[in-house]
Order: sequence, then structure tokens, then C-alpha cells
Amino acid sequence: MISCKFYGYNFFAFFCKNIPEVYYLGVMKYAFLLKNFKSLSAEEQAIFSAHILTLIFCFFPWRSVEPFDFLVPTYWHTAFSASSALMGVVVLFVSLSLVLFFVDKLLETRKIHLPFSANYLFMGAGTIQIFLILLMASVLLLEGKHIGNVELRFGIFAALIAQIAGLVSGYLEIQSQKKKKARSFFQNPSEKMTPSAEVEEPPKPTPAQTNLIDETKTKTEQSKFDNQIES
Repeated sequence: MISCKFYGYNFFAFFCKNIPEVYYLGVMKYAFLLKNFKSLSAEEQAIFSAHILTLIFCFFPWRSVEPFDFLVPTYWHTAFSASSALMGVVVLFVSLSLVLFFVDKLLETRKIHLPFSANYLFMGAGTIQIFLILLMASVLLLEGKHIGNVELRFGIFAALIAQIAGLVSGYLEIQSQKKKKARSFFQNPSEKMTPSAEVEEPPKPTPAQTNLIDETKTKTEQSKFDNQIES
């Protein structure tokens, strides 16, 4: 019993002593994820966040039903219950696909290749999501009228707002890329200089060249002085 406590204390002391090192190694191992996330444009970050939030909000209550029968307690439905469960699964699958697309970029695995621009994927996914969420809202309200008092809950409104923000961000991303293409097309070729060419300094003269320059300056000054004396 004493030996168990002794070894347990040693393990705890060793673990506490090495916590900073373990934390540092963990942070350094996954630091590239934060770097890759920051390399995304602000619009892409917003789209990524919108679909992550949609995944989370799918498990929140989307509808509450207060039955006419007072003996039955009020109950709630998520995106995967009631008659609109199939549409909820599609909403979850679409957002999950977009999240996996961004995770592939963050992890730099590059296993997902699109035959078209990713902006079309963002806009198409956002449009489908908004349409399905609005359709689910109408179905949930109509379906529960004969059961009791029906109210839409926080989950469906939060998912809708997240998808609207993602769709707007996708549109802004398309406009931003169009501006960049137009700016690069009309840019003067002389202005397209590499930073290294702009910062590059002229080569320094060798010692022999420096001596030659000094001798030339001395001779020039001496000739000027002689001309002044003669005049």
C-alpha cells in the first residue's frame, strides 16, 4: 500500500514537472493549423465557421410542442426528428462536407480536388442549406398544428442565420477575387516588380575600385586648384 502511494506520488510529481514541456510540444505540433487558418481569407474563415456552427445547431431544439392534452408534457424536436428528419440529415451532411473540405486544406493533406472553383461550392451549399431550413420550418409548423401549440426554437434560427452569413461571405469572396483579377489585368507591367528587385541594393565597389575613385577625385581637385591659381 505504501509502495503504491509512493509510485503514484512520483508519477504525479513527474507529470506536473513536465507539463510545460508537454504543452509546448503539443502547441508546436499543431501550430501549423492556426497558421493555415489565418492564411484563409476572412470570407473563407466565415464560411468555415458558419458550417461548423450549423453542425452544432442541428443538435439543438428546432421545435417545441405543447400538446393539447395537459397530461402530456411539452417535448422538443431536433433537426433529425419528426417528419422533416430526412431534410435535417441532408443539412448535416452538406455542412459536414464543407467542414471536411476546409479541414483538408488546414491539414494540407490535399486529398479533396474540385473540378470547379470552390466559390461555386460555397454558394451552392449555402443556397441549398437556406432553402432546406426554410422548408423544414414550414413543415414543422404545419405538422404540429393538430398536435398542440408549436413554436420554432433557437436551433433552427441560429442555423439559418449562420447559413445566411456563410452565403453572404461566399458572395463577397467571389467579388473580391473578381477585383483582384481586374486589378492584375490593368496593372502596369513596370509596376509588377518583385519585392527583391525593389529592395535590391547596388553592389559595393571593391578596394581597388575605391582607390581608383579616390585618386580620380584627388586629381580633379588638384586640377581645379591649379586652374584657380593660374587665373
